Amino acid sequence: MKQYQKLLALDEVNLLFDDGALEAIARKAMKKDTGARALRAIIEEFMLDIMYEIPKDDSIGQVTITREYIEGTGGPLIMLRGQDVARIQ
Repeated sequence: MKQYQKLLALDEVNLLFDDGALEAIARKAMKKDTGARALRAIIEEFMLDIMYEIPKDDSIGQVTITREYIEGTGGPLIMLRGQDVARIQ
């Protein structure tokens, strides 16, 4: 996670994972039963689109990974620079 946070920080974007997302990632990893490799693969899977899209949009200031995004029932929360209200991607 820190790797992705640092990469997005280069574009001045703050990356957060809410507690529900962390729990959902841990559950998925436990089901795969492959240890840390599973964690990395799961996070990578969900970060691919974000890492591709963020550099294209200078208005994005923060991305919060949610349980709903990890479970496939929603998207990450996107906070635009200078706004207090997040939009769901």
